[in-house]
Amino acid sequence: MSKLTRIFFGGAAAFFLSVGFAAAQEDAAEELTDQLSDVAVLEENVEAEAAEMELPDLTIPENATPAELLAFVEGIEQKLPQPKTEDEFVELIRKISAVYKEVAEKVLADETATDEQRAQATELKVVAYTAAAQMGEEGAAEALDAMVSEMLANAKTDEEKIQAYQVKLQAITAGAQGDPNAIDKVAQLTGEVLANKDSDELQVFGLELKAQEAFSRARGDEAKIGEFVEFLNGYIADADVSQRVREKAQELKLAALLIAAQSDASKDEEVDAYFDETLAGPLSPDTRQAFYQMRLQSLMAGNAMPGAAPKMSPEKLAKLDAVADKLLKEDSEDLKSMGYAVKATNLVQKAQDDPADIDAIFEFADKNLAGNPSETLKKQMTGLKIQGYMLKVQRDPAAAAEMLEFLDGELAGDANEETKTRLLTVKLQVLMMQVQTDPSYNEVLEKALEDAAQVEGLDRLVQSGWGALYIGQIRNIAEKGGSTADFEAVIENIKAKMNESPILGFLVGNIKETIDTIGKNNNDPELTSRTFKDLIAAAEASENPMAKQVASNLQSMLDLAQIQGKPITIEGIEVGGENAKFSTADLAGKYFLIDVWSAKDQGYFETLEDLTALYKEFSPKGFEIVGINTDESAESIARAVDVLEMTWPVLSLPLSKDAGLDVLPEEFAALPAGTKVLVGPEGTVEIIDELDNVRSYLDEKLGGAEQDAEEGDEAGQDMTEETN
Repeated sequence: MSKLTRIFFGGAAAFFLSVGFAAAQEDAAEELTDQLSDVAVLEENVEAEAAEMELPDLTIPENATPAELLAFVEGIEQKLPQPKTEDEFVELIRKISAVYKEVAEKVLADETATDEQRAQATELKVVAYTAAAQMGEEGAAEALDAMVSEMLANAKTDEEKIQAYQVKLQAITAGAQGDPNAIDKVAQLTGEVLANKDSDELQVFGLELKAQEAFSRARGDEAKIGEFVEFLNGYIADADVSQRVREKAQELKLAALLIAAQSDASKDEEVDAYFDETLAGPLSPDTRQAFYQMRLQSLMAGNAMPGAAPKMSPEKLAKLDAVADKLLKEDSEDLKSMGYAVKATNLVQKAQDDPADIDAIFEFADKNLAGNPSETLKKQMTGLKIQGYMLKVQRDPAAAAEMLEFLDGELAGDANEETKTRLLTVKLQVLMMQVQTDPSYNEVLEKALEDAAQVEGLDRLVQSGWGALYIGQIRNIAEKGGSTADFEAVIENIKAKMNESPILGFLVGNIKETIDTIGKNNNDPELTSRTFKDLIAAAEASENPMAKQVASNLQSMLDLAQIQGKPITIEGIEVGGENAKFSTADLAGKYFLIDVWSAKDQGYFETLEDLTALYKEFSPKGFEIVGINTDESAESIARAVDVLEMTWPVLSLPLSKDAGLDVLPEEFAALPAGTKVLVGPEGTVEIIDELDNVRSYLDEKLGGAEQDAEEGDEAGQDMTEETN
């Protein structure tokens, strides 16, 4: 698949380990997880900046052979920048599509091109015209139709016909937005495909198209699912239909019944009966596996994340157990493996609900590890035992010693390198959490990190591990009243590693308040500022490409810290109405929140819900929000404010600049995503923190809904007593 295809059609894959990690020390774990997330974001930003480039040279070489032309396209794809805005996205698609079209035409017109090269050129042409049609380019949809006609006329195999029909489907879906007849066009295409009665390949493809049509229509009319099931019954009962086509119809029927059962629980029995009845008949291994997968997915629907134990009713758990029992009776090792996975999931679910069931996890795992289990089963049961230990640690941090002993035993065993890497990853995660509250694990983590540094693919985790170690040590110094010398010894260790892991400096910057505490304990008010400056100097002296970004971030954090407790006034041009000048000086005596945002930030819309709730709760007590939008276009800012229905003043950065007003203080460039600035009644910055912590602070200062309710209850009680 070409890079343009991936950029245009999107799609992402996520890999989840078979074992997760449940932290015992929730506060420390949550804070560390946030910091490690910040590290990942910083690394991505650095990588994005390093990769940022203008479009490569798109000049198509003259007199090139088909192979050279296709190699030219491949070379372009390797150099394509990642679009960051909608305008960049559109520009990229248009320019690259034009290159694809021209290269494709040149290859297809060259008599020396091989069949494989022609196929590659056709794919380029399809991708280019589909992208053009999606963006409404005139004549693109018609060009796709012409391609379909030509491809069908020249098709010699069923595979080539299917490719042509897929292009036709792409043409329909590309123009589907705003076309009320799109589904009817899919139905017409489906009928054309299913008319090829002599081809199993085309019949299967046609049934899949029919399913797409039926499921689309069912969104507005659930009865369409029943009609589709009847249609499939005709195929299933037809003695002239091949086994392969019949199995595809059976598979789609199960999918349709499961969809119907989502909105009508009474259809569950029909699903169960059909599932059991079909599995009892002749099915190919692939279809049997598809049946089981669909049933399991339907029962596990609603998980928080793939791989997580589903929260479900006892009835669903019983059904899962029944499906698992069937799987364990199958001859296929793959199906048995699915059965063991389902059993393990159920055991973890029960143990989460009732700690007394944790022992059942170990009994099941040890029973299946006895004898001579397959490598797959051994890996599954080892993962299950790790989950059991995690549940133990979650309830009793002291159980970490038992878990680490188990992991060390497995690492010393005969597991393959991939498994050992996963085991070492889990061990590091456990230790990284433990050192946050128990310094006795420091040396153990240090040794584990040295071992992990020799393992390929664990570089980022090792860097995070050193960060966890040093942060744990710094926290311990703050909590135990350690000396400045103890703290500075840790900082020297960090500086020594700054060249290989400059990200450590960023992690330390994230625990400024802890460093402040150490400074207060030792009557050293300049400790934080001195530490930041030392780390900035070490980062600037590093040759690591990430170090410069870390130095910049630390400097921004230091600058930002210096506005804490200082008076601040924001002046700018307000969006809407007369575009009048607005000043926060008019909010004297009130708490107000400064919200810097951009409509380009997709994550902001979730933040907006929380902001709206905060405003609704505290505005009756005099609380205000002042938004500052950083987008370039004043018109687009006004539209965004209108669409998002913001009821507080929003200042426009471009309009304010035009009016000669510096609406955005320089220090605000250091604000991490999601961080807000709260200004108090005296006009001074009181806190710079995440929204949840801002809310807690306002609760304390102004009293939230819960406090109001309690006060109301007390008042009601007083009135009752007076009445009595």
